[in-house]
Amino acid sequence: MQARRSAALPGSESCWIHALLCAVCHREGVSIWLDCPPGIPFIRRTVDMNDSKTSVRTLTMLALLVAMSIVFSRVLSISTGFVRFNLGSLPVLLAALLFGPWAGFAVGVVADMIGGVLAGYAINPLITLGAGAIGLVAGYAWQKLPNLRTGLRLQISVLLGHFVGSMVINSLALRIFYGYAWSVLLTRIPNAIVLAAVNTVLLRILLENRSLMKLAKK
Repeated sequence: MQARRSAALPGSESCWIHALLCAVCHREGVSIWLDCPPGIPFIRRTVDMNDSKTSVRTLTMLALLVAMSIVFSRVLSISTGFVRFNLGSLPVLLAALLFGPWAGFAVGVVADMIGGVLAGYAINPLITLGAGAIGLVAGYAWQKLPNLRTGLRLQISVLLGHFVGSMVINSLALRIFYGYAWSVLLTRIPNAIVLAAVNTVLLRILLENRSLMKLAKK
């Protein structure tokens, strides 16, 4: 995926990224105004002062997960043409499990946008949507299956996230924007399955950490 179509206004990336991350953890209370470039309306977010420390901590942790996702996907990556093996989705999935589906979506989207810009790519909205969908779908599945044992719950959540985000949305993006044949795109399925399995094992290990389990969504 060497070429990506830009969908962002010049100079607006930092505003949208700030707004997206803040939207995950800000609640009612004192207003925050983001000074966006011309053409983008002011975005008003509110913060409960009693919960401001928690919000700042959450935002900080999400930013850390974004950084980890960028490093895992852009630096620690094995690429064979349009198929890439990396653990960039691991922090996205972790954010979804610990902070909810929209947090996972935000981490996936922001990491893809920043990572693409740093690598010199234009932002492709459909590929970015696929990166966020991995966290969104996995987070919702994790929340909707509380009665399953942890291992099975984790397997289903991660597999669904990779299925929707990687196998469906990203494959559709490669087909629409870059003209890959469906027969060629089928070779991405084993890669997604292996990534889902590896992520499941690593997430299970991480969730056994007591400090992380206190943050996990039940």
